[in-house]
Amino acid sequence: MNRLSLFSVILCVVSVFTSCNAGTTGSMQEDAKDSAFEWVGEYQSDVDGILQVLKVRLLSDELFFDYAIATGDGGSCYLLSGRAILKVGDLEWDDDDEDVAYAVDEYVYDSACYMAIRIEADSHRRARIVTDDERVWKLVGENAATMMLME
Repeated sequence: MNRLSLFSVILCVVSVFTSCNAGTTGSMQEDAKDSAFEWVGEYQSDVDGILQVLKVRLLSDELFFDYAIATGDGGSCYLLSGRAILKVGDLEWDDDDEDVAYAVDEYVYDSACYMAIRIEADSHRRARIVTDDERVWKLVGENAATMMLME
């Protein structure tokens, strides 16, 4: 990836999240103004020049999120923010790259589009997006790559 493309991707993601108030990445919240949030984290994936960033703020069974996608060519940038609700009563599983299954908590956003945000249940180490949003499909396909928690 040449320098101009890399700069475009970084500029796109930074501008998308400039107004976001996500707090501490991947840890329990200690700041008094965000003390209601049980957990705050940021996930990233960069596969084939497509950068995905997911910032989440978990409060009980609600997940507030900012999801951004930027392509390496600097031509496409997409952002979706909202509130997703924990899907209860049905245990969900994902598979890692070695086909080992792990339990996930699935939060469903069903407003502008259908989106399931699937976060590893116990450790919160990984997250994945499953959606019917056409813009996401055009950029990353039916199932977006697994994003890893940034430490």
